[in-house]
Amino acid sequence: MTSDALLTAAAVLDGLTDSGLRELFVCPGSRSAPFAYEAARRDGRDLSVHVRLDERSAAFHALGAARATGRPAAVVTTSGTAAGNLLPAVMEAHHAGVPLVAITADRPPELRGTGANQTTVQPGIFAGFVRVELDVVLEDSAHDPQALRELVLEALAPPRSPFSDRKGTRLRRDPCT
Repeated sequence: MTSDALLTAAAVLDGLTDSGLRELFVCPGSRSAPFAYEAARRDGRDLSVHVRLDERSAAFHALGAARATGRPAAVVTTSGTAAGNLLPAVMEAHHAGVPLVAITADRPPELRGTGANQTTVQPGIFAGFVRVELDVVLEDSAHDPQALRELVLEALAPPRSPFSDRKGTRLRRDPCT
């Protein structure tokens, strides 16, 4: 059985592995389950998948893997406050120039920031400490897997110059990093 969420996870992981990512740290959660399923399918082939229960710990493990290998490493979390636990490692990666990717599953837009348990507005949560932010919304995404994979590749490409803008759906770039 294939869902849009699984196809999206596969396309994102395709782009990440095509960019050299080999280490993926997964924190289990219901919203991020499609990434966990796709990661498990790839474990031992094009990815080494590590499961961590604590998001902050997972983020620092990913930071260490990226620092040790010189390749991007990623951490996957579920929505809401789980994403906030990644901020210290994202800040460290930013200041050290280490390629760390944070994949935070989020609720559909109509359920964001509602005040429900463990909800928060995730877009912009890492503002000032990331070079690129992608907000992929399945409901608006007539994203075909190839286009999404290319968007991820573009996001991980070295910046052309500090003043260039990257073109893409829901793509923001901080010119200072």
